[in-house]
Amino acid sequence: MINDLMTVLYMLILLAIVFITNTTLGVIIANKKAEFNLKKFLSGIGKGIVIAICMLLFCITLELIPSVLGQIGITIQDELITVVEVTLMTFTAYKKYATDCFEKFKTILNVKESE
Repeated sequence: MINDLMTVLYMLILLAIVFITNTTLGVIIANKKAEFNLKKFLSGIGKGIVIAICMLLFCITLELIPSVLGQIGITIQDELITVVEVTLMTFTAYKKYATDCFEKFKTILNVKESE
């Protein structure tokens, strides 16, 4: 279980990096347009922290499922839950923020979509 939680922690660190990158790019764009709003910025940081905490807690519950099911006589592989948790939770969120970063890079670099 500790190795699985360490894997989740590493994935959350990767998510935090892309979240911070996304937020920083948003600040650069807002400053460029003179639309920076400290309240919106702090709200975004708070949202990121809440998302990370919720993801960690959800992953912990997934780690506990085999033990709980074992108590009622149902046996499943521990590794199955780990694959599901890491793949669904972290990569979904990572993809969302990575896509946002890509769009913000295009905005900052003034890249137009070819038609």
